[in-house]
Amino acid sequence: MGNLRPHKLPLPLYNPERLYAADPEAGMQVQLDYKHFDMDVWVDWREYESGEWGVRMPVHIIGQHVGGQGLKEHLAVQNRFNGAVGLLGEWRVESGEWSVETGCYAMGFTQKNMPVVLYRRGWGIYPVISGEWRVKSGELFVDGGYWQGHGFVPLLGNVLFSNVGFVDGITYFGMNRMFNIGARYSWQALEVGSISVEGRWYHYLERDHPSQYTVGVFIDINPRVTLWSK
Repeated sequence: MGNLRPHKLPLPLYNPERLYAADPEAGMQVQLDYKHFDMDVWVDWREYESGEWGVRMPVHIIGQHVGGQGLKEHLAVQNRFNGAVGLLGEWRVESGEWSVETGCYAMGFTQKNMPVVLYRRGWGIYPVISGEWRVKSGELFVDGGYWQGHGFVPLLGNVLFSNVGFVDGITYFGMNRMFNIGARYSWQALEVGSISVEGRWYHYLERDHPSQYTVGVFIDINPRVTLWSK
């Protein structure tokens, strides 16, 4: 219990930039990591397999309950859900210095009660490929994917995967087709922290302004204080 640890979910379902741009997640979290099974279950109040290759089938479900009694302004009760199931294959060299993973996710969106947007349900397909290279000085991670979705609204994911825009009113997009590729390099700068440089490029196949990108530098400080030693 307390502040929650990061979640390893695909971009349309959960945006990792929330770690830096959103309020800290706090609540209860249960994480399990075994050879053939891993799980991340959490409540926010406001895997890996050994060997040279492996296959895994991740399942993710996110629920959001909004409205009800106890609020300053009365809001109709709204229940929204995102879900995803994937099939991924990974190949890792025996030394563990680098690995390649590829596969595909099928995702869904549904909402009950009083809908905020016209889409009551939607779907998305997300084939992905990624590579990770670990050296003594740091870690390089490169990934990319193709997104095709209709009626999909991410609850906590990257808004660029949404079929609904909320800038200057509500805008509905038909089929959303988009490529993205990103890279992140992290290294241990100090004994109490690390520095990461990250960039990502998005390219829509059917938009007036097809390309967007993000670039960021992140400093993660994790001090350790020895209270007692023998």
